[in-house]
Amino acid sequence: VIVDLFAHTTWLSILALVLLGYSWFRITSKRVGARSLENARVLKATGPIVPFLANPVGTLREARVYVHLTCPSCGQRVRIPRGKGKVRITCPKCHARFEGKA
Repeated sequence: VIVDLFAHTTWLSILALVLLGYSWFRITSKRVGARSLENARVLKATGPIVPFLANPVGTLREARVYVHLTCPSCGQRVRIPRGKGKVRITCPKCHARFEGKA
């Protein structure tokens, strides 16, 4: 719609209205389970990008100090300090023990 304000083309206006209508239809959908699954897929796909876009300086600073490992049992992300070598980690969620390199 914003591009069409400057371009003034008919086909772009029609495309923008169709996309707005479709998005409004999806937003007001009564199928909450289906929309929840779509939202989960989008969040999973954009997961690593979102914290960086929210606070790029903090994310880069934390990446220099900590390593993020994933628990093989439950998938919980665990943060450990860099430079500690090979460490044994206990997951705070499921209490499983696994080894990782920092």
